[in-house]
Amino acid sequence: GERYTVSSIDFGGQLLEREDEFRRLLSVSAGEPFAGTKLSESQARITDRLGELGYAFANVSVQTVPDREKQEVALTILVDPGRRVYVRRINITGNTQTRDMVVRRELRQYESAWYDADKIRLSRERISRLGFFTDVEVETVPVPGVPDQVDLQITVTESPSGNILFGVGTSSTEALILSGSINQQNFLGTGKSLDLEVNTSEVNRNISLTYRDPYFTPDGVSRTFKVYSRLFNADELSLGDYQWRSTGLGLSFGIPYTELDRISFGLAVENNTLDLGLKPPQRYTDFVNGVFDPNTGAVVEPGVGESSTAVLAQLGWTRDSRDSFFTPNSGRLQRASLEFTLPAGELRYYKATYNHQLYYPLNKDYTLAFNIDLGYARAVGERQFPPFKNFYAGGIGSVRGYAPSSLGPGRDPVDNIALGGQTKIVGSAEFILPVAGTGNDRSFRWFLYLDGGNVFPAGRIETNEFRYSAGVGLTWISPIGPMKFSLGYPLNKKPGDDEQRVQFQIGTGF
Repeated sequence: GERYTVSSIDFGGQLLEREDEFRRLLSVSAGEPFAGTKLSESQARITDRLGELGYAFANVSVQTVPDREKQEVALTILVDPGRRVYVRRINITGNTQTRDMVVRRELRQYESAWYDADKIRLSRERISRLGFFTDVEVETVPVPGVPDQVDLQITVTESPSGNILFGVGTSSTEALILSGSINQQNFLGTGKSLDLEVNTSEVNRNISLTYRDPYFTPDGVSRTFKVYSRLFNADELSLGDYQWRSTGLGLSFGIPYTELDRISFGLAVENNTLDLGLKPPQRYTDFVNGVFDPNTGAVVEPGVGESSTAVLAQLGWTRDSRDSFFTPNSGRLQRASLEFTLPAGELRYYKATYNHQLYYPLNKDYTLAFNIDLGYARAVGERQFPPFKNFYAGGIGSVRGYAPSSLGPGRDPVDNIALGGQTKIVGSAEFILPVAGTGNDRSFRWFLYLDGGNVFPAGRIETNEFRYSAGVGLTWISPIGPMKFSLGYPLNKKPGDDEQRVQFQIGTGF
């Protein structure tokens, strides 16, 4: 047929003295070509606004009067808000393990309050961001015989939020290896997280405990406690003649100051001990004994010694507006942190990081996702920056297609391990698509990606040293937790780079 132009837009019905407000919500205007999609979008905006005002069953329709001679159409938007209602009860189902209070404390729509569509949307997103549920559905149910009351039915689908592992093994270098771990992000259905790991291997002997209470106070102040002791014996695997022991404990708190923003602060104490043998890696020899000028023998950077202590102050900020924890389709996640040592210890350095994830929906099925990961760290004064605090790049959480933690400016001449760097720039872009035949199921999706970045030593960033990769992958919210598989192809591999085409991870991450 012929193309029509919108000649005029009028309003009718019960406008609640808000015609100017409704007109500002329109996506179509007089003089433009008629577009059904823009008209439907305008209806949805006005309906959503009425829902925010308590009109749960508002009806917005459009009357069209075409003029076929002029090829114009006049629009009249009819508003029928219906009766304003309030929420009688909020019922929660599907949480067979998670306690009701874990869900209810995330609600911003309250019982016996006016119905507010915006607060209901925010409540659903906050529940989704907990990470305990793969799906959250909210249904408005009229109360029979009472025209001004509704119930909200919240139906959640629980996801695996933890595991218990125990292992016994042996190897050519060790007679007996015992290991076990408990990882529970929703401990006993309370919303608290507990992570306990024990490993008695001669190569790696670790014990660590992390406990987080997201509602240490009723208004959402969180408290996190962590204690750990780790030993890495490189000589057992012929990776170098040294042992590295690290022990520490820390306490931190998080304070929400908006619905989306949270700041955190904490203190930690850490001790690191390096026991060097006859032929240790050069990076640790320099860190313990110092760096000397090969011509004059003068000390360029003084050594720290085999044992060093750091008292760490930690500051952080997080803003999370994603519509889902596991399968985001819109919104963004921003995280910034600063860690710096206090004068009480031998180590003196600071370390800052920033991560930004953006999800842009093309429609309900297709999503563009972008990720930027930055890091900047330096020593303070004449102290050396500890090599075990360096940034690393490569692997599924970084530049895919390259081996994990394999990129960087150089390798240790003794054990050929990547040195890492004190500056990190890594970026990713993904095009996320549904798997054919799965319908609206977002728990199983595939993606195309492009990664780029690298880590650099202090004082220089060389963009010609960036590594790039492209590939395809799958994400699956499996019965044992979120899984991600990727098949990557390095685009500018250089001599010395370690390639790893197939990679996967279990857990969350970009």
